[in-house]
Amino acid sequence: MDPYVLNKKRAFYMAIHLNIYTQFIGVNTISVLAGVMMQSVDPGMSLYSNLLLNGIRIPPTILATFYIGTKLGRRTLYLISGVLIGLSLYMTAIGYLVNNTTLIVTFIYAYMVSFSLFYTPVNYSYPTEITPPDKITFANIYNQAFLAMSLFFPPIII
Repeated sequence: MDPYVLNKKRAFYMAIHLNIYTQFIGVNTISVLAGVMMQSVDPGMSLYSNLLLNGIRIPPTILATFYIGTKLGRRTLYLISGVLIGLSLYMTAIGYLVNNTTLIVTFIYAYMVSFSLFYTPVNYSYPTEITPPDKITFANIYNQAFLAMSLFFPPIII
């Protein structure tokens, strides 16, 4: 098989896996259910938590897309985001286990900033660059299917 065709095929599968991974790291769940998460921590803060969490995503995303993404490269951003997002999620879970409001709130916001600053440029630019034009619709179908799963299953489980 032609190596060029094989690399295009691998790139296509990487675009699908990147979209699936994005849905499993929980950004949509946290974006939508931040009010529910904060209700158990601080009921007074739960009303505005969705607005604040989603509002702080915009400036880091703009900075990352136009400056950081071009300076560091996608691979570096992807590796940094994996470490920071994972650490933020673990520390948030520890905050819930020890019932520490400050730890929970700090690392939920750290999660959103690190996701926006390091992962968002990779998530939006890489699949569109490597997916062949005739396969873009197929990759978008996978992305939307896993987006629906990440938004519908947590409320059912809760």
